Amino acid sequence: ERETMANKIVEDPRIDPRIKDLFKDMPQMAGARVESRDHLLSAMQADARSPVRELRVDGGAARNDLLLQFQADLLGIPVVRPSNIETTAQGAANLAGLSAGLWRSTAELAAIWRADRQFEPAITRDAAAAHMARWSRAVERARGWEREQP
Repeated sequence: ERETMANKIVEDPRIDPRIKDLFKDMPQMAGARVESRDHLLSAMQADARSPVRELRVDGGAARNDLLLQFQADLLGIPVVRPSNIETTAQGAANLAGLSAGLWRSTAELAAIWRADRQFEPAITRDAAAAHMARWSRAVERARGWEREQP
């Protein structure tokens, strides 16, 4: 159904045909988030001087299986969703418990963490690079789309 909607948008004569790639092949429009995570992942790997072996995610977007699979595919590493996706609140509670002596170490806290699901990359690196190149082209074509208001 999403592809059908994307095709309808592309076929609308009021839409500039030069930006049709913005809608085709990426109907979930998650490329910007993945692109920023790709840059962040590269920076993390450079700082750590070792490869990042998995990306752990949380928050509302972590409920979206399609988004997480898309990220795994484009980043080329497993994306892991925890059983508790509200890990910010959990982290604050854990730190308070650590401070109060409920846990003796961060290692003890780490042992509590549980994965709900792991999304493995399912496309080739060449296919991922082609998707990212298309997304970058679409972003470049859309630049300046919104005009400033007087």
